[in-house]
Amino acid sequence: MLPDISKHVIDLLFDKIPMGLAVFDDQLRLVRFNPTWANFIRKYTFTKQELIKQGEKFYDLAPGTEEYFSEMFMRVLAGEIVRVPALFSVSDGIESYWDVLLTPLEEDGKVIGFLDAATDVTDQIRVKEYLEDQIFERTQSLVTLIQISRSFSSILDMNELLTTVLNELKRLVEYDGCALIKLDGENLEVLAATGCLTEFYPIGDRFNSNNELDKQVFQTSKAIKISDINDNSVCSKAYRRRNYPENECIRSWMGLALRVQDRIIGELVLVHHTTGFFDEVEDHYIQIFSNLAAIALENARLYQSEQDRRQESERRQRVAEGLRDILKALNSNKPLEELLNFIVDQVHVMMGADLSIRYHENQDQPLSTAISKSFPRDLFEKLAAYTYSNPQSEIQMRLSRGEYLIDEDYEKELEDLKKNKYDKKHPQIFEIMEMFAKYYRCGLVLPLLVRGQLFGSLRFFYRVRREFDQETIQLAMMIAEQAALAIENSTLRKEAQLAAVSNERNRLARELHDSVTQTLFSTSLIAEVLPRLYDVNKPEAEKRLNEMRHLAKGALAEMRTLLMELRPNAITEANPKELLQHLMDAYTGRSGIPIQYTEKIDPYANLSGDQKLVIYRVAQEALNNIAKHASPTNVKIMFHVDGSHVNLMIEDDGIGFDPEKIESNQFGIGFMHERADGIGAQIKILSQPDEGTLVHLIIR
Repeated sequence: MLPDISKHVIDLLFDKIPMGLAVFDDQLRLVRFNPTWANFIRKYTFTKQELIKQGEKFYDLAPGTEEYFSEMFMRVLAGEIVRVPALFSVSDGIESYWDVLLTPLEEDGKVIGFLDAATDVTDQIRVKEYLEDQIFERTQSLVTLIQISRSFSSILDMNELLTTVLNELKRLVEYDGCALIKLDGENLEVLAATGCLTEFYPIGDRFNSNNELDKQVFQTSKAIKISDINDNSVCSKAYRRRNYPENECIRSWMGLALRVQDRIIGELVLVHHTTGFFDEVEDHYIQIFSNLAAIALENARLYQSEQDRRQESERRQRVAEGLRDILKALNSNKPLEELLNFIVDQVHVMMGADLSIRYHENQDQPLSTAISKSFPRDLFEKLAAYTYSNPQSEIQMRLSRGEYLIDEDYEKELEDLKKNKYDKKHPQIFEIMEMFAKYYRCGLVLPLLVRGQLFGSLRFFYRVRREFDQETIQLAMMIAEQAALAIENSTLRKEAQLAAVSNERNRLARELHDSVTQTLFSTSLIAEVLPRLYDVNKPEAEKRLNEMRHLAKGALAEMRTLLMELRPNAITEANPKELLQHLMDAYTGRSGIPIQYTEKIDPYANLSGDQKLVIYRVAQEALNNIAKHASPTNVKIMFHVDGSHVNLMIEDDGIGFDPEKIESNQFGIGFMHERADGIGAQIKILSQPDEGTLVHLIIR
């Protein structure tokens, strides 16, 4: 009983379901179909009702549809479930769209036919196409606006953007003339114009916005349109009262406010020679365009402001870095000429000016000239050849008082000199001024004062006209002070060098007196008594002869040491073992105490000149201290060099000292530490009263 009921339900569903259902065998013969499927055939073909029956082939019922269905039928008969949405078909010239599902029917593993389930979506597709046709034109406008928006968003340069706005507007609406006008307070300023408005709206032209027409434009978000500027409409009369230009190319007028959020930044004006031309222009799209243009213009303005701010920040950073580098250079040992050339090049980067410094280190010397790298060569040669400065001239007297001078216009100054016949009185100075005017527009002159005395001048040259604000003048004065400081430092350094030479000469004289002279004096005394002593006491004479030999050897070592002091390079170039040997021979010669020396030196070790100098100075100071203060009976030196590691130990068994009771400047202790610190080495000094002293130098 249950199977019959199930079959009845299935038949009922087959017939009543609102979907076209049909069963075909493997020869595409109709086996079964429901009324909905039959209605589809009648609706979209010319096949009559009585022909829709079992046994009829599909292509007889829907003639001409082979190109749409044959491929799907082959797939389903191959055992594949086929789904195709919105399938397009044409039969007897009638178009239709279907959502199709083909399911294979199998018996004993073999496909004997298929079930066709079809849904008519023709009306939905046609409605969709209708809507697409309706919005196509609007879509094109929107696409254009999107493209315009992308174009605007990719441009931040104001001049390029203004040109782009005027050009892109023509993609939405034709015009004979167009102008972009900026609102600045109560005034309007022309930013850009094209077409017939270029002659009426020169860029930068300004006019008052307090008039009826502009007020109407700014009070509404819509476009204000004038069909005919000559008619009697309210806007036409306002146009004429506004004193807009009269020209045959202007009959229709349209204006829109440029807004960013609720803020008005300007207006967009379009004109055409045909009356009523803008009447059919859709306000919606032109308003969108004006908003896009306003945002782009505001972004460009903000970008330009940010660029200006960034450039100012970068300029200030360059100034700070330049001043820092100049201060660093001032604290170096660079020669004055190199230092001044460095300053002028730094100033060129900092301030964009060409620079010349005319100076002398001694007022009795002729003037020298330092210039920046961008300075014209022929002008430099002319300046360098003019080494005289008249202290009685007005310029020199003002500079001597610490005043600065501004040359606002070199060409005008040159004309004034000609009027005063300066070219006849001082031809060389006039030629220099001619060259100033040839290369530069304006400049700034500042004094170089050293201890209240004028040692030269510093000139800033600019190739374009500019205003010299207080910040620029203060910066220039700071640079002039630094240049003057460089000259003063150079003078002091030379004075210090002369003093150092004098002190070194005095030190060598003392060394010569304390060591060599006394040794030679002792030697001469022994030599005088030696012949008489030899006759009286031969053993004692031989002892004295041996003592004289040691004294002579010590004097020779002292002389060699002094000669090395006179040639500092000799110390840095010598073998460190030889340096130590000179010092040991000199000590033994003075004290008569031999030094126990041990060494362990890597033959491939390579010590720098600075390291050799520190080894020499520390050993020299330690041995001098032993000779003067220690009173030892034994002295030992151990010198080990392993790769880049150096150990130098100098030990004596003398009276020693308490390190806690000794100041750092006593016994040369501070000197030895200073020498070691200079190369990153370490020095240790160990001592106790009556237990001797150990000086240990460690270089890593």
